[in-house]
Amino acid sequence: MMGKWMPAAKERMATVMVDAPDVTFEERMRLHLGGVTLRLDYFGSAHTDNDIAIGVEEADVCFAGDIIGEPLFCEDAFPAEWGATLRVLAAVPEETFASGHDPLICRTYIENLAVLAEALAVSCAAGTPVEQIRADATPEFRAVFGH
Repeated sequence: MMGKWMPAAKERMATVMVDAPDVTFEERMRLHLGGVTLRLDYFGSAHTDNDIAIGVEEADVCFAGDIIGEPLFCEDAFPAEWGATLRVLAAVPEETFASGHDPLICRTYIENLAVLAEALAVSCAAGTPVEQIRADATPEFRAVFGH
């Protein structure tokens, strides 16, 4: 999929050797690294079908990567499931969240994003093309998400 957006890198990506992990998990795993505990959670599909969130309990922060993405602008995502995944993410104990591309954010932002993702899923299920939904986005939405 990445080659679609970065054709110059497509050939180089084809030569990358993938080494499968020795340890995997399905829903949750805890790692203890010295005085730090990491909680790895899989909440369901969002931007991809394998996004995980990493809660750092001692720092009160959750690194959620592209789960906290912009569902209206991701062509390779899972819009039907993204809202539910965001709702579960919003229930973690940490108060601060780090996404893949934005500054630190709060729980309310994730809750609002879940509402948007759920509305997108309904529109997509009704047959509205994502391009049309994107074109019809309100100025308020564009202001919030910078588009």
